[in-house]
Amino acid sequence: VWSEEDRREVQSRLDEFAARRGLQGARVRFGPDRLDVEVPRRLQVEQVMALQEWLDSEREALDVSQVP
Repeated sequence: VWSEEDRREVQSRLDEFAARRGLQGARVRFGPDRLDVEVPRRLQVEQVMALQEWLDSEREALDVSQVP
């Protein structure tokens, strides 16, 4: 469903975002129709909100409605 190129691109964007927000080590997990993010530690409320905004922007960048 997700190409290897899609996976690398999304993880690369997450790595850039994570470095700015103190979320190093965050990993994207790809489901059949969704993206999940795992962060290896507890998050502050501001980090959760920023991560949600990042996921929203990724949803717009990757049209998951087209995923079979």
